[in-house]
Amino acid sequence: PSYRLGAWSPATVLVGVLDRTRSRRRPSDMTGQAHPAYAVGGLVIVGGLIGYLRKGSRASLAAGLGVGAGYLCSGNAIDMGAQFEGHSSAGILGTLLATSMGFRSLKSGKIFPSGVVAAIGTVSAAYHINKAIEWR
Repeated sequence: PSYRLGAWSPATVLVGVLDRTRSRRRPSDMTGQAHPAYAVGGLVIVGGLIGYLRKGSRASLAAGLGVGAGYLCSGNAIDMGAQFEGHSSAGILGTLLATSMGFRSLKSGKIFPSGVVAAIGTVSAAYHINKAIEWR
């Protein structure tokens, strides 16, 4: 089945991933395009954990685990052959990360950690949106 960005929803992404991943690739066949999603996902999870351990911020923990898990799922989708869906979801997560942390950085006037995370989200969004357009 063909999935277009106009018909995007979490359900269509999940169905698209499941349709395209049945025995197409082995986990050891990681493509280079999935590396950024895995890297950003890991960084965001670690950042959320650090925010919780240092400041007791449950919001940092929840957001870090949620967004990080989303990135890891996106990387897995890319690995399993659903490049468009994986890059699209990672692009949306990158935009969310860049926007939320960018506003936080502007409000606090601090570059670290929110400004750095906003920059990582911006670069991630640009990369994954570009790749989603290529795979469309």
